[in-house]
Amino acid sequence: MTDLRENFIRWLIKEGLSEKTPSGNPSTVYDYVARIDEICKKERHIFWEELAGKLFSIAPRYQGKYKTALHKYNEFLFKTELSREIMKQRHKDLLYAYSKLSDKDKEKIETREYITTRELADILGVDVRQIKRWREKRITLHKEDQIEENPQGDAKIGPKFVQVGGLYRYYKDDLEKYFHRSIEKM
Repeated sequence: MTDLRENFIRWLIKEGLSEKTPSGNPSTVYDYVARIDEICKKERHIFWEELAGKLFSIAPRYQGKYKTALHKYNEFLFKTELSREIMKQRHKDLLYAYSKLSDKDKEKIETREYITTRELADILGVDVRQIKRWREKRITLHKEDQIEENPQGDAKIGPKFVQVGGLYRYYKDDLEKYFHRSIEKM
């Protein structure tokens, strides 16, 4: 049952996160792994595979470094090959987590306008690779959930995005806050 754990470690290293500090102590990679191990222990000693299937309902109970580790684990899960069973469980868990939202929150999600990566690139007149670089920078800096302040309008980190399955969405209201103008005027 260590496949996901070991693959997660290799993926983090491939993503450029450090294994050791300059003084030789365990670093970011093992911080994330230790947090996920702790979460598995707190959740009645579940395995990493079970956490993968229940992540959407478990994640809201955690904050701080635990939440960051869960976000990174979820990012890994979207990019890795998972068994059919885990994929089915993740889908069921996502639907269950969605069903627990209040009607008001569901309405907010359903009525919010979004655009895709390609549409954003077309609106801004930049290459899609630029949008991807912004997204990677935001992930690297662990600012996925923040609308980054952009007072000079130079867009070094890029606008907030939401990952839905393997797709990325950019909500219009977040884009307007980030670029300080309406989508129609871009």
